[in-house]
Amino acid sequence: MIKKTMLFLFILCGFGIAAFAGTFDMGLNYASGISNKKGVNTSFEVKKGSFSFGLDFNYAKQDGLTSQDNMGFGIGYDKKVSKKWSYWLFNLSKYDRMQKINIENFCGGGPKYTFIETKKLTIISLSSGFLQHYIDYENIENKNLIRFSGRLKTSFMIVEDMSFYFSGFYQPDMADFNNYIIRIITGLSHSITKTISLKFKVHNLYRSVTEAKKNNDFTSTLALSVNF
Repeated sequence: MIKKTMLFLFILCGFGIAAFAGTFDMGLNYASGISNKKGVNTSFEVKKGSFSFGLDFNYAKQDGLTSQDNMGFGIGYDKKVSKKWSYWLFNLSKYDRMQKINIENFCGGGPKYTFIETKKLTIISLSSGFLQHYIDYENIENKNLIRFSGRLKTSFMIVEDMSFYFSGFYQPDMADFNNYIIRIITGLSHSITKTISLKFKVHNLYRSVTEAKKNNDFTSTLALSVNF
């Protein structure tokens, strides 16, 4: 049921890309930490005004055993109220078989402050807020937590047609600061044409509390990106 729902959202993103501006990425990834296998990555990101939504899917299988199987669907709203200040609302639903999570959901919002925004230095921003975090585990009792969420984000052009981007998240449980999530997303993007880019992406996820064998999940991806 979960996979069918996620597949429906994946198709919905496809229609969204056809109707609005967005990107479609497809590539090969290498995962280490919880699993150490090569696999595939597919992702959509669609933007329309202050709204955005996207989907990310990772899968790997070797010798008949699944070593990576996760998918997430996110919807965001980022509205400027002044040149520097804005507020954000966000909802992310995902499953992760290697983390032994049937479904988890992050939902919340908060303020964002933009320090710098130019043509070459696209953005340096700091956002904070609170998230309601629901987790449906495979083997243990479900959890319903309130997390603080802090994010530092930047992207800039290194040379012509090549840019760098970075997002870092720190999300502790407000009732137990020993239970926290650290997520880092970074990479390089090289424009081949106006619509096609080559991307190298790194995603590192650390959960201090997990049902998986290891706390850290590292994935690197080489992908071809098409802009619409």
